[in-house]
Amino acid sequence: MGMMLGTETPGLIGLPRKSLNSPSQVSRSIEAACHAAVGIDVPMPVFHDGRAVAIVRGNARSPVVDVYERTPKLWCALNSYADITDALAAERSRVTKWQKNATAAGVADNYYDLWAVDGDPTSGAYAGAALTAVQFSDTSAGAIMHGGNVSTSNKHLIRHEVLASASTTPVVIIYDRVLTYEACTISASNQVMTNGLAAQRYIGSGEPGLKIMVTCQTALGATANAFTQLQYTDNSGNTLQSMPTTNNVNVIVSAAAPTTTRGARVVSPSLSGGTFSFGPFMPLATGDTGVRLIDNVTSSAGNTGTLAYVLCFPIALIPIINGTNPSLATADQIMQTTSFGQVKDGACLAPIMYMPTATGATYTGRIDTVWG
Repeated sequence: MGMMLGTETPGLIGLPRKSLNSPSQVSRSIEAACHAAVGIDVPMPVFHDGRAVAIVRGNARSPVVDVYERTPKLWCALNSYADITDALAAERSRVTKWQKNATAAGVADNYYDLWAVDGDPTSGAYAGAALTAVQFSDTSAGAIMHGGNVSTSNKHLIRHEVLASASTTPVVIIYDRVLTYEACTISASNQVMTNGLAAQRYIGSGEPGLKIMVTCQTALGATANAFTQLQYTDNSGNTLQSMPTTNNVNVIVSAAAPTTTRGARVVSPSLSGGTFSFGPFMPLATGDTGVRLIDNVTSSAGNTGTLAYVLCFPIALIPIINGTNPSLATADQIMQTTSFGQVKDGACLAPIMYMPTATGATYTGRIDTVWG
C-alpha cells in the first residue's frame, strides 16, 4: 500500500496501549518511518521493539511512500540462524558503540547529516577541494568502525540501537558515505565536477548506484535559487543523465553551517520558499536507481555560501517513537534473517537524523556486524 506525506496512518481506535507491541505503537513506528523514507527508494525494514514490522520505500519523484507488511528479500548471504551463530562463535563479528553530541537545536522537520558532529568517532572533515571528488572509507576520520574488510565474505548489520539524551523522537538512518564534492558554490553558471577519483562501492555492473544528498557546508544567504541542471552518470554507466527539474529542486535559503554540535542540514529538494526538504536525497531520471558520479550542476541564481554533494547509500533505518527522557530504540535484525543491511568492505558509516522537533540531544548508538 502507499502513504502520502502528511496523511495519517490507518487508525486503530480504542485499542489498549498496554505494551510497546500494541497495534497503536506499531502504527506509530511505521508512520515515523514513512515520514523519514520520503524520497528514499531503497527498501528499508522498520523495526519496533526488536522485530521487523514492515518495509518502507519512498519514491524519488513523489511524496508517496510504499509500505509492505512482509519483509522482501534484500540480501541473504546468511541464510539461517545457524549461519549467524557459527559466525559469532568463530568471532567473525564486531560490536561498535558510537556517540554524536548533536546538542545544538536544529530546525524542526529537517534532515541533518551528523558527519560534522563531534563525539565518538570524532567529527568528520570537509577537506576536499572545490567541485572535486573525494573518496571515503572506514579509515576516514569520522567513520563508525564495523570490523574492517572481510574479503570474499559478506558482512551484515544484525543489530543497532540509538539512545537520545533528551525527550525527542528522531528517525536515524545509518548510511555509507562513499564520495563527496565539497566547497561547491551556488551559481547560475554551469559548474563542472572534477572526477579524478571514482566511487569505490555500489557502482559495479548490476549494482544500484548511489544517492545524492545535498547539504549546507557553509552558511547560505537568502537569495532564492533552484537547480536548473544536474547531470550525472547513472547506475548502469549511462553518462550525462539529467535530473528532473520541474518540481521540488529548490535550495533552502539561510541555512546555518554545520558545527561540532549541529549536523549539516539537507537543503534540497524543496519547494520554493520551503523550510524543509522532501526527503534526504535528490530525484533521478525515470528508471535510474542511483548514480556513479556527478558531472555538472547549474542553479537558477547565485547565492552566498557553499554546498556539499554527498554520494551515499542508506543501509538501515530506525525510528525513536518513545518520547521519554532518555529515548531509546533497538533493532534486532537477527529476527528477520532476510533483511540484513549489507556493509561493504571499506564502508564509511555515519548517521543521518530526521528531526521532527528542534530539540538538541546527545545520541549514543551501537551497531553489531557479522560476516560469513
